Amino acid sequence: MPIGQPDTRRMSELDAAFVHAIVDASIARWLTIEAILKKCTDKPFAEFEPGLKGVLIGAAAQLLFLDRVPAHAILDTAVDWAKTNVRVGAAGLVNALLRNLTEAVDAKSDQPWDGSTTSIPIATGGSVRFKRPVLAEDETMRLAEATSCPLWLINRWNTAFGAKETKRLALHGLVDPPTILNTTYTKGEEIIAPDLTITPHDSPMHWIISGPKAAMASLFAKRADIWVQDPASTASLLGIGDLAKKEKFAPRLIIDLCAGQGTKTKQLLAEFPTARLVATDTDPRRLETLAETFKNEPRVRVTPMANIARDHGETADAVLLDVPCSNSGVLARRLEARYRFEPEQLARLVALQKEILGNSLRLLKRNGDAWIIYSTCSIEAEEDEKQVDALKSAGFRTLRMERVMPQTVPGDPASRYTDGSFAAILRRK
Repeated sequence: MPIGQPDTRRMSELDAAFVHAIVDASIARWLTIEAILKKCTDKPFAEFEPGLKGVLIGAAAQLLFLDRVPAHAILDTAVDWAKTNVRVGAAGLVNALLRNLTEAVDAKSDQPWDGSTTSIPIATGGSVRFKRPVLAEDETMRLAEATSCPLWLINRWNTAFGAKETKRLALHGLVDPPTILNTTYTKGEEIIAPDLTITPHDSPMHWIISGPKAAMASLFAKRADIWVQDPASTASLLGIGDLAKKEKFAPRLIIDLCAGQGTKTKQLLAEFPTARLVATDTDPRRLETLAETFKNEPRVRVTPMANIARDHGETADAVLLDVPCSNSGVLARRLEARYRFEPEQLARLVALQKEILGNSLRLLKRNGDAWIIYSTCSIEAEEDEKQVDALKSAGFRTLRMERVMPQTVPGDPASRYTDGSFAAILRRK
């Protein structure tokens, strides 16, 4: 389900932020909003045309989860938009349905969601109470609707982790995640950023950063030793240099086969100060970003994926595989990922991961010591431990393996927030 972002280039920074807030709330709570709207009309919601659904979802997101605009203004704008952009008859339907919604709302409360059919959780830790039931009677379906988490995923997590952990994971997906700075490799150098607010995170050497985007960009342009990275992501490579020394492993060439924005490439540079790195990605835009990021770094060569096998076959001492995955550990950040999560998509991703693993073996030196670093932002066994089992069957042994579960639910301090992740370091036997 590709979901586009609004074009806010001609808007003020304040208006653009508001538009993005509406879009984010609509995406994050789509299933919740849809479940409630169905209770506010006797017409089949599933049969509404896309434009009608869109204006209803967007208006309801503002009414339920945002506080900037008064309800009457939201209704007036939605009705006018429907009249102009959907059809004349749509205006009356939008007006009636949204009025039913506002009349059903009792109050917003600072109290956490009580799990009932007459309230829903919100990202701040409070809840919205209703005068009548708006969620399903069935407890499992109710959790799915309340947290906008597909029922299939809720059932899957119930089987894998149990009901209590499933509820926690589903609620975690509603949290507004902070931007977290990784300062592990600064060597104690002070960070000077007067236009930014930087406060401690509970994870050592990580800080919560907020402020204007321009000020952040300026900071990162001046400081190559700090970058945005969640502690769960940092953990996948943290201390790998010391582990290599302990294992008497000194890689000269490391290939980052799914480099993305280059965050873990930066970590590898810091962990292995004498190694050369090759970074690549299948996405042309990410490849351009990588080239720009490392244009002044002589130890990094950015290479198109099409040239990797030809230029670097059987040359690498180690390969990093931060593979495409379901993102089930980062649903609070990847708002749309939950709607793509279905059996067919998981099977496709697992097959892709196996293909990438197979390709990586052909990049490693044929003889001698060789490592594979495998990581995901998933908490699903098929994408994590079972893929490691396949590597072990191919002649590797595990040096380190860890799954990090997402932390915090709505209302918890931002300093405790972490994504979910999985990482394993394997060595050829």
